Amino acid sequence: MRSWGILLAALALVAGPARADTAADEAAPAHYDLQARIGADGTLDAKVAIELAAGAADGPVSFLLAERFQIERTDAGTGGTVAIAATDQPIAGLQKITARFAGPGPARLELDYSGPLAGGENGVAAFAQDRIELSVDNMWFPVREDIGLQFTVDATFQGIPADYVAVSQGEVTRAEDGAVRVVRSRTDVDLPLIAAPGLRRELLSGAEFHAADPEGVVASLFRKHAAQAGEFFQDWFGPLRVPFRIVVLSREQTMGYVRSGYMVLSDGGAAGRESAKQDFPEANPAKHIAHEFAHAWWSPADPLTEHYWLSESVAEYAAIRYVEATFGIADAQRLVDRLRERGDAAGPVIGHGRPSGDQLYRRGPLLLFELEEAVGRAALDRTLATLGRDPPRETAQFLAALAAEAGADAAAAFDAALRRDGPLTAEHEAGEDTP
Repeated sequence: MRSWGILLAALALVAGPARADTAADEAAPAHYDLQARIGADGTLDAKVAIELAAGAADGPVSFLLAERFQIERTDAGTGGTVAIAATDQPIAGLQKITARFAGPGPARLELDYSGPLAGGENGVAAFAQDRIELSVDNMWFPVREDIGLQFTVDATFQGIPADYVAVSQGEVTRAEDGAVRVVRSRTDVDLPLIAAPGLRRELLSGAEFHAADPEGVVASLFRKHAAQAGEFFQDWFGPLRVPFRIVVLSREQTMGYVRSGYMVLSDGGAAGRESAKQDFPEANPAKHIAHEFAHAWWSPADPLTEHYWLSESVAEYAAIRYVEATFGIADAQRLVDRLRERGDAAGPVIGHGRPSGDQLYRRGPLLLFELEEAVGRAALDRTLATLGRDPPRETAQFLAALAAEAGADAAAAFDAALRRDGPLTAEHEAGEDTP
């Protein structure tokens, strides 16, 4: 089933994130002002004002919203127009809202709409009996059609039950009237929020950890390795650059995701907890949460470009290094061998647009392990330590740091490896032709 969540997972997210904490493409970021009421039956009534900077409103600007919402009012300012049409791009079940403004901006688009939060193809419900889980995956708020609009936000949610604990990015407060307010001054392409009863907060390695049952089988492993991986990465890449919040939910869908300073994971619900009672390698959940935690540093690269390996491939490499440091070389080698199942034949990581999943999560990390062999672990560690304090957005920045540490020849060879098809190394390639 192809859903918006799967699309964003392909872009990043689940985990991971679509663009996380970079500066906006526009001269100044867009800003969302949102007033929302969530009914006891999961009905959403929302008023959204989207402010676009000068230059961002030249020509038509289109946004996407789930078709299950009835748009009741639109306003593109004096002389502006708004057109609404059904669309099945990039997935079915959407409506496209195209605004034309009278001038180049700054510009403001206002939308009032209502409808059920639940619905659509995404496997993670926005509204359930025991939680509210909002993200772009549910298409519950208008998103620019390229998914790339970076924005700050000031959002107020009415109707979230008083016994629910709300977790989001930025500053989260609950007013005397029960309203939950989220103010985020950093940019992101999403407006995620979790609200659920019983979420308990703990500070682990500088990150907030939220779980209803932190001592549960799976949640306790996530908790343990969030703390340890956080220390491991801060020793390597430097202090956390932004406040980071981790939420572990109990739901059957195992999909997780990362946004700027924000991670959501699942323990798999009752089935996951039962399965976790069986004997399984602890290194698996350890690697999973370590990969996502690594995005606290490795996230600025644009997920729509070839440079996205800088987020996902480096995070996977770093996570396996954490497994090696924690469990030993045998567990790490098992994970590396799993990468080789499809990594050898995945094709070049860069030079053709956005990499595929196998290129990001398999071939890219394997190339980093080969780079480690070529230049030495110490040199690569120093390169990543330097970059971790100011994470790169483009491959050229990585290559420049590598050249400064290991020499221009090493950087040129790695650039060629990223662009090469076929077997991962020239040695493997030669071996295939050798009797």
